[in-house]
Amino acid sequence: MAPDWSADWLHRESVAWLDLIAQRQNGQPYDKLSRNEQSHLQADLRPLIRLNTFNANSEQIIISADRAAAMAQVAQ
Repeated sequence: MAPDWSADWLHRESVAWLDLIAQRQNGQPYDKLSRNEQSHLQADLRPLIRLNTFNANSEQIIISADRAAAMAQVAQ
């Protein structure tokens, strides 16, 4: 069986996004935060990563600046 590349990408994107938010809000990497702080960031990220941002009128997907930064990091 081949790996699930979509799930791998979403996981890496989520980790990069969490790290970006942690750095901005707490001044330290996500993996250095307490479990409680990590849980709060995960809860905040969950609806953002699941949100359907497809604009049917323009047929474009709208990506936030944070998500775009996380995607760029993963792409590297």
